[in-house]
Amino acid sequence: MIEIKPEDIKVDYYLTKAQCGQLFQPPKGCRITHTPTGVVVLSEKCRSQHSNRAQAFALLELILEGVIND
Repeated sequence: MIEIKPEDIKVDYYLTKAQCGQLFQPPKGCRITHTPTGVVVLSEKCRSQHSNRAQAFALLELILEGVIND
């Protein structure tokens, strides 16, 4: 398992497409950038910001393990 330092990442949240014409909703999409490698991961499948962030972090760990181990 790879340890990701908090100072090495940048987390951004963005608005996803609104369902059924909803006008006001919080940002749900999550974009995580790992600055040392330049890897960017996006997640917007779930309806909650927290779930999208967890999925993005899990995906980032998998990608970084592959990059470092290869």
